[in-house]
Amino acid sequence: QTTQRAPYSATPEEIHLLACIVYWESGWELAEGQLAVANVVLNRVLSPRFKPKTIERVIYAQGQFSGVVVNGEVSDKFKAVLAMTDEQLNKRGCYDAALLALSGVNNIGDLDFFIQTRKADFTKFTKYTIINNHCFYTYNR
Repeated sequence: QTTQRAPYSATPEEIHLLACIVYWESGWELAEGQLAVANVVLNRVLSPRFKPKTIERVIYAQGQFSGVVVNGEVSDKFKAVLAMTDEQLNKRGCYDAALLALSGVNNIGDLDFFIQTRKADFTKFTKYTIINNHCFYTYNR
């Protein structure tokens, strides 16, 4: 179910970075899955549960997005995605998904994690939804 929240103001660099993580994590997914990934990032930025309060800090937090940061450094593979133009990212709709999420369109509510459905342990989740090949979830800490 899609809801509307207040728009989130982002710089062109933050929009590009958000589109890059969407591409990295769900570039092969349908638009609904891409939007959900963008909303996980924004949910973490907006949540009191998480300390990083910027798109950049959420994305580069150690251990949060597989393969993005390796041994404390941005990986070469993710740097290659960062080097893509917005037009290249949008060939799969990733830039549009980032913009849609930033405009306030939210299709996952307050869910703040995701995992491939085949790897999900549903007994650990407080609530979840499945979109394409990902399970978006939250749990009590």
